[in-house]
Amino acid sequence: MKKSSGKGRDCYVPVIPKRIRIMQMQIKHIHIDKTKYFRGFLLLFFFIFLPYIASGKDDDNLTDFRGRKIEKTGDFRRIISLSPSTTEVLFGLGLGSRVVGVTSQCNYPPEAQSRTIVGDLYLDYEKIVDLKPDLVVVELSLRPEVPSKLDRLNINYICIDSSDYEKFEKSVILIGKVNGVENSAINIIDQMEDSINRIKSKFKDLKQEEYPGVFVEIWDKPLMTAGGDTFINYLVENAGGVNICRDLRGFPVLNPETLLVRDPDLVILTTSHEEDFLNNPVWRNIKAVKNKRVHYINPDIFVRPTLRLPEGCSTLYRWFYPHDNLEQK
Repeated sequence: MKKSSGKGRDCYVPVIPKRIRIMQMQIKHIHIDKTKYFRGFLLLFFFIFLPYIASGKDDDNLTDFRGRKIEKTGDFRRIISLSPSTTEVLFGLGLGSRVVGVTSQCNYPPEAQSRTIVGDLYLDYEKIVDLKPDLVVVELSLRPEVPSKLDRLNINYICIDSSDYEKFEKSVILIGKVNGVENSAINIIDQMEDSINRIKSKFKDLKQEEYPGVFVEIWDKPLMTAGGDTFINYLVENAGGVNICRDLRGFPVLNPETLLVRDPDLVILTTSHEEDFLNNPVWRNIKAVKNKRVHYINPDIFVRPTLRLPEGCSTLYRWFYPHDNLEQK
């Protein structure tokens, strides 16, 4: 530290406590304005150190559902969606004009069908490369093999997972964060939860034994259903039903005998027609068939994890409690 004496001497503001004590001993007659010193320290903290601290808590730690650190976020302009549910979410978040590629199953909203098709069950990677995407959104539960191929092609991507409702919500928020529309994503999720909570309030006074036992047919040949860890189970429960296969996981294939033994009060179909199920002699003795409580639901609002899930939940509620009018309560 530079020493000084006489008129016009320079006084350096020390920053290390030990040096402060030395200065106080050597130049006792110099008054250090502690208030100004403290203010200066605060300015230094807020303008220099705080930005580094803040940046380490948010985007620097943003990861996708594959556990990859997301290095780039912002205004992506050439997005490719690899599943119908992802396409609906992108358009629902106001990002539709940025979507340049979709799959052949992406039929909603209607304008999505005007985008370049990059495949169906199997993807055309040449088309994906030709579209020069700056972001590809991969539904990991449907396409676990895709990330490694995109890595080899040096294409930027994020992985989402909508296999259950909680992951679906987090996936929507992640898409929003990555594309600079996080607030919109949060607002949409809040609106969805409000709609579902409104439905739940209609049967809150019922005991669980009063809920109808529900079987959901995901596929007919072979017979496939939804287990307790799926977003479909979430919708059934939040519409006031009990999934008779909630003890199973994922989307298991069932022996027809299992359905006969579990004997549901109500059947939800996503592939078969109601009359075909009702007229099938195999099912004639289950309660749902005897009471003609077999319903076909548009799979797009029930099987796909999209922003339209509350619509599917509301439809289920009306079938579960046909004597109650949701719109009048």
